[in-house]
Parts: sequence; structure tokens; C-alpha cells
Amino acid sequence: MVLLFLAKVDRQPVDVEKAKPVIQQYLVNSGQQTLIKNEVAALRKEAKVEFYGDFSKLTLNNSEATVPGTPAPTGKPELPVVAPTAEPVEPTHNKAIEKGLSGL
Repeated sequence: MVLLFLAKVDRQPVDVEKAKPVIQQYLVNSGQQTLIKNEVAALRKEAKVEFYGDFSKLTLNNSEATVPGTPAPTGKPELPVVAPTAEPVEPTHNKAIEKGLSGL
């Protein structure tokens, strides 16, 4: 965050020779900003997003990933549905994790 406080403005005429480099720099910066905005817009328009594996069922709509056939997000978080497994899965032990947790 940038906080700027302008205490005073003194209007003074500036001769053409002193103003010329400042005006040129302003015009160059303005042109570069316009060029960058146009280039980003063109890249976004031509961008192709591909999903692979389990994510291949996803599509991008309005910069959000959605699964076809599901209702649009309502802003309210929904609890995930977890399918029960046929057999309980025994937890696997990772020695590196156990070593790290032992120091807690």
C-alpha cells in the first residue's frame, strides 16, 4: 500500500526544452501500457486450457472450474460427499513424518 500526501502545489511555467523529455517519457509510458493491455487481452482470448486425467471432466466458465451437469456455485460452501469404502484402510507409517512429529 502506498500512502501519498500532497502538501502544496506551486504552478510555474516550464520552458519547452525542460518539458520536452518529460512529455516524451509520459507518451512512451502511455503507449507501452496500451500495448501491454492489448497483448494481454489477445493472449487471454487465444488461450486454450486443457485438463487431463480425472480433471478432464472440468470446464472453465467465467474463470471458475466447474464439473458439467452440476449446479452453478451459490456462494454457500457445500460439504464434500465422501463415498464409504468397502474395507477400512490401514494407515501407512512414514518414518520421516514420525521423526518430525516426535519433536513436537
